[in-house]
Amino acid sequence: MKLKNFMAIVGILLVMLALAPLTASAEPAQTHSPDYQKMKAAMNELAQKTGQDFEISYINSIIPHHQGAIMMAQTVQNDAPHQEVRASATKIIADQQKEIDELSRYLKDWYGQDVKPDPRMQMSPHMMNMLMQADPTMREKLFLAMMREHHQSALDMGPLVLQKATHQELKDQAQNMITSQKQEQDMFGGWLQGLYNVTPPTPTGDMQDGMEAVMPMAMPAANPAAPAANMPQTLPNTAGETLYSEWALLVIALVALFSGGLLLRRVRV
Repeated sequence: MKLKNFMAIVGILLVMLALAPLTASAEPAQTHSPDYQKMKAAMNELAQKTGQDFEISYINSIIPHHQGAIMMAQTVQNDAPHQEVRASATKIIADQQKEIDELSRYLKDWYGQDVKPDPRMQMSPHMMNMLMQADPTMREKLFLAMMREHHQSALDMGPLVLQKATHQELKDQAQNMITSQKQEQDMFGGWLQGLYNVTPPTPTGDMQDGMEAVMPMAMPAANPAAPAANMPQTLPNTAGETLYSEWALLVIALVALFSGGLLLRRVRV
């Protein structure tokens, strides 16, 4: 085989070696916490319902969601370092309890049913444990970041109510929820930036994203009873390690190519 043909073949192989793994790692898979995945499944089911079924399912979904927000707000209501955060927590508790009472009454008056909370929309026990075990400053940061994500799932459900609900009272309440929670979401992002120099991620509805924005640690797989102190695990930098290994292979291949070329030259001579 001629040297130039050999070099061309090896060059093509090198390009394939370099580009294939780098292209695959350029678009990493987006992963979400198990709690978010359960909640998303409930919301997807809700989106398929109409009429009475939709309204009953929505009320049974949003009430446990509101209860989770109240539980989170109670953890910072009295000892958050900043007065504005304490005041916002108090407002969240009052606003969302008022909505819970109204929604419960709607369900009873319209359909003669008591609330049956969808467990997939309830606050995760291990996330609550994480909040409660943190010191006041970290708890405040976690609250601000997590509540932005928690609000996002309500903001995703709100437009469904405007589109599908048959009772105007439910539509009016959903519109108020959308307005108030979007304002709080933006305000909490500003406080994270101004008070703690933390740039929060674009909300997805996954509270793990909020936690990792202020505490770069992974959530535990799924053990609600585990002590909070044993929960955080440092996230491995697998993306960086993969990139370095790919470039190491490329360098080795280039050295082999150069050595092979020199060897062929000597053979031809």
